[in-house]
Amino acid sequence: MLYRFKSTGYLVALFALALVFTATSGSVTAMERGVSPNGFAYASGGISETEQTELQDMKGDYNFQLLTAAKRSGYYLAGVTVRITAAKSKQLVLEHQMAGPKLLVKLPQGRFDLSASYQEGPNANTQNLKKTFSVPAGSGKRQMVLYFESVDQ
Repeated sequence: MLYRFKSTGYLVALFALALVFTATSGSVTAMERGVSPNGFAYASGGISETEQTELQDMKGDYNFQLLTAAKRSGYYLAGVTVRITAAKSKQLVLEHQMAGPKLLVKLPQGRFDLSASYQEGPNANTQNLKKTFSVPAGSGKRQMVLYFESVDQ
C-alpha cells in the first residue's frame, strides 16, 4: 500500500519516530565483526545479553579471547583500543577499538605482543597495558583478561 504525505515535515517526523523506536527496541547492536587489513578475522562486543550469547556461540571459531574489566568492581569495559602485533616481525595483526568488553580473534600459531589503552573520560589519563601471549598449534586457544582502573569502584 502506498501512502502520500502532504508535508515533508510529517514524513521527516515519522522517519525520526521510527529511528527512535528501533533504537529503543533492543534490536540495535554494537557488535562488530570484520577482518583486519592483514586478513585476521575478529568479533567484538558483548554489551547486551543478546551479544553475550552470540559471542559465546561464535567463540569456537576463534582461538584468542580477550575480556576487559574494571580492576576493583569487575564491571565490563568497552572502548578499549587493542593493538596486536607478531612478536618477532612486529607485523601489525589487528588494531581495533572494542565495541564491548569482549574481543575474539582468529590468529595463526605463534607469539604475539598486545598493547591496550583505555581512557575513561575526556579528562582522564590514558591507561596502557602490555602483554605477550602465545597461540599454540592445532586447536589450542588463549584467553586473557585485562583490568583497568575505573571510577566504578
